[in-house]
Amino acid sequence: MAAWAPMTVDGREVPLQGREAARFHQRLFGAWVWRGRIPPGRALHIVPCTAVHTLCLPRAIEVAFCAADGRILRLLSPLPPDRFATCRGAHSAWEFRTGTSLRLGLAVGQRLALAPTGGSP
Repeated sequence: MAAWAPMTVDGREVPLQGREAARFHQRLFGAWVWRGRIPPGRALHIVPCTAVHTLCLPRAIEVAFCAADGRILRLLSPLPPDRFATCRGAHSAWEFRTGTSLRLGLAVGQRLALAPTGGSP
């Protein structure tokens, strides 16, 4: 799995770090890796993704389904345990600890992204 990187909402950095889950098993398990206890200040970006589940999770999570440009298409806060959720037209999904969307003021239409890293050219 990729390293943790700062996140942005509409181009401004927020107090949240994310990383991508692009391999099949990473996408399949998502937040289950932490048994639903997503660490504070962290988010998992599942790519590609049009559906998520919370099967066997002990608590709810938050999910933001996004278009290819990062625009939030659907925000589920919370998504209770043992549920499925889909979003037609989604390219990816972000999984957060509950309370994150309220704390950051997330809303449909905003753009979520990993901040560019300052690596060498």
